[in-house]
Amino acid sequence: MEYVPGARLLPRDSGRWVEELRTGLVMIHAAGVVQGDINWRNLVVGEGEGSERVVWVDFSTAGVRGEGEGDKEWEERVGGEKGRLEGLLTRASRRGRGVVGN
Repeated sequence: MEYVPGARLLPRDSGRWVEELRTGLVMIHAAGVVQGDINWRNLVVGEGEGSERVVWVDFSTAGVRGEGEGDKEWEERVGGEKGRLEGLLTRASRRGRGVVGN
């Protein structure tokens, strides 16, 4: 577990974090982990090496890629999480919060 100085919930009105969110989720999946609860309350912004950064938190419902789990099954799990993240971003954008984009 990591201490995140100045941690606060990620504001939903900032498009500046979109790519960092996507990249973070890709890194989580590359480690063989699914986060398990893609939700705004599990995304924080904190201080790090001279700038702010996004940190994924609360892995209490996370899962790991099982031994013998085929690529198809894994890709379905990963794809579901990617879809949930994109859904969060899209809903925030529709509410006028300007999140989706680069």
